[in-house]
Amino acid sequence: MCMEWTEWLRNYHRDHMEEYLREEMQECGLPGEIHKEKAFMGEKEVDRYWVEIADGILLEGICFEDIQKLCESSEKDVEPEELIKVLCEGWTEEYRFMEENREMLFQKEAAQYLFPVLMNTKLNEGLLKKMPHVEKGEFSVAFHLGVPTEGNNGQTLLVSNQMLEAWEIGLEEALDMAVKNPWFLEQCKTISDTEMLRMANQQIAKEWCGLFQIAEPEKEEETGYTIYGKNVSCAAILLNFEFAQSMHEKMGGDFLVAFRSTGEVQIHKNQGDIEDMQTDLEVHTELWGYSWDYISDQVYQYSKERGLELAVAADSRKAEIVKPAEHIPRR
Repeated sequence: MCMEWTEWLRNYHRDHMEEYLREEMQECGLPGEIHKEKAFMGEKEVDRYWVEIADGILLEGICFEDIQKLCESSEKDVEPEELIKVLCEGWTEEYRFMEENREMLFQKEAAQYLFPVLMNTKLNEGLLKKMPHVEKGEFSVAFHLGVPTEGNNGQTLLVSNQMLEAWEIGLEEALDMAVKNPWFLEQCKTISDTEMLRMANQQIAKEWCGLFQIAEPEKEEETGYTIYGKNVSCAAILLNFEFAQSMHEKMGGDFLVAFRSTGEVQIHKNQGDIEDMQTDLEVHTELWGYSWDYISDQVYQYSKERGLELAVAADSRKAEIVKPAEHIPRR
């Protein structure tokens, strides 16, 4: 059953988090330096951990607060050490793949597997220093590799500064390759709000014999879409100029964007209450969000002229513009 941690238990596990990680890494035979940082997930301070292995191998991080939330939300009694064991086993598999394929990964041919990711800048400040990226205020555009293995399987890896240097390609070229990667574009799927309601009604009919139904809007009244990734994060798809323009056409003009910290991107017509949307996004993050998918608690808007920028709420905050790939300036 779900059980909320007491303050004493939370402090105890927080104090021992690095020890748990180090012991499991040793057990798995995983080398590397553990970096611990105080970071921010929105306005909430968190303890952030990530691992750096020599020669440009990086492993994606996790927050102590992720472990706490997973333990508290589990229907079974789960200890932090159990979750960290699973985490380190995944890291070890990733590390061994990189070691076995090191020669290929540091050759230019590996760049064909690039795809873009959005990372919250404050949350990943230390890790981003080790990665090629374009900083755009609240979030940064970085890179992963989606390397195919057997069948439809694959391995996703963080791209380090050493990799980009070994490939001898510039940051802007890497970004252009990443946002236009056909495999990445195929990973990103969209579903309309109308279709989601229709699917919900079908499930209700199946489980509740149609005792009630959710009212479905007319097709011409479509007000929103959800973008999701089949196997990888899809948030950066809005940096692809053609995709963003296609959404602009579907929405009949400018639209609002909410980056859910469960991996989806919500698209709404630019007619809603931005403050209500932002409150809903913050509550969603607090209840169900995890750091590995967290991008922002702020609502963004996309316009044909300015690209992606912070939406201006009632308090009139100044927006920081993020253009699609064709318009991202050189660093």
